[in-house]
Parts: sequence; structure tokens; C-alpha cells
Amino acid sequence: AKAKAGSEKAVIDACPEALVLRIPPVYGPGSKGSFRALVGAVQKGWPLPFGMVQAKRSYLFVNTLHSAVQFLLSANKAGIWNISDDHDIALPELINAIGEACGRRARLFSLPEGMLRVALALRPGLYEKIAGEFTLDVSRQKQGGFTPPFSLEAALLQTLLPA
Repeated sequence: AKAKAGSEKAVIDACPEALVLRIPPVYGPGSKGSFRALVGAVQKGWPLPFGMVQAKRSYLFVNTLHSAVQFLLSANKAGIWNISDDHDIALPELINAIGEACGRRARLFSLPEGMLRVALALRPGLYEKIAGEFTLDVSRQKQGGFTPPFSLEAALLQTLLPA
């Protein structure tokens, strides 16, 4: 994190008109990785053990990213920008929202954090990747005049369209 921040500062110092984006996990049609796996699990009706996860996470819909880049470039907004959907969400809430977008009830149950960590231990870092706290401060995004153009519901519906 320190090296990344140092690199960002070096870019801005060398080129003050540069635009550096800090973004959370991006989702949208054709998403891969853990987001696609989560959507697939909800669509298949698999019971998911994340009912007790309280940590909030930031996400970014790909079309919101596109809109943010267009906005920042057209407004000549240089510097370092945190960009997100501005809707930090806990995993159970996200799973329920995916279920609603799929037209099916999500099947959540609760495992205590320790048991969940043990269950996911075969894949190091997976717990933090899907259930750890990760939010971005988007106050500059708001003050700079960018408002995400998609609600979570609309973004999820577009995400579920065939790629």
C-alpha cells in the first residue's frame, strides 16, 4: 500500500494534470472471479454461510467507472480520485440484492467468523477478499460533482444480462 501510494504521488508530482483512479472491485456483465462465483451460487440456490458478516465493502459497477472517467476527463479533474458506487454494503445485503435481481430468494445462514475463516482456510486470503472490511472514502468524488448514475438494483440487473 505504501509503495502504491508513493507511486501515485510520484506520478502526480511528475505530471500534475494526471488522473489517478483508486477503485474497489469492479462488477458488471461478464464479471469474473469471486463476484461471478457469488452470483452463480445465488442463482443456483446454494446455501451461503455469510449471514453474520458485518464488514462493509465498496464496489464499482463497470458502467459507473466509465461514467466517472468521462466526467473527470471532460472536467479536467486531475489528481488522485477514489471512485465507487457510493453504496458500501455488507456481504449478506449484497447477496440478498443479487437474489432479488435474479428473482429468487437468497439462501443465507450464519457461521461464526472463526468457523467461516476455518472453512475458507484452504484458499489463503479468500476470507478477507470476500468478507473483510474494504471501503473507499468518496467524499472527493461527491465534492467534485460526480454522482454514480446507477442504483445498486439497476447495476445488478445489468450485470445479470448475458455477456
